[in-house]
Amino acid sequence: GSCFKSTSTTTKADATTSAPTEDVPDETQWILNKSSKKIHYPTCSGAQSMSEKNKVIHYGDYTPLLSQGYKTCGTCFK
Repeated sequence: GSCFKSTSTTTKADATTSAPTEDVPDETQWILNKSSKKIHYPTCSGAQSMSEKNKVIHYGDYTPLLSQGYKTCGTCFK
């Protein structure tokens, strides 16, 4: 019993750790702040703490947004 539990915990931790980098390109979902004109990963603390009235969810390629004055977040786009 304890061996199985240990393996299960490790697998779950690995999946959680790799999710932000592996899932985001597949989903191509971005959080935009229409006030500051910043583009964030959904997992970014800036995206999670922004005001709902400034939050816009964008699906797909974000590069067209750059020509509209949006900039990538300096925290999550390192």
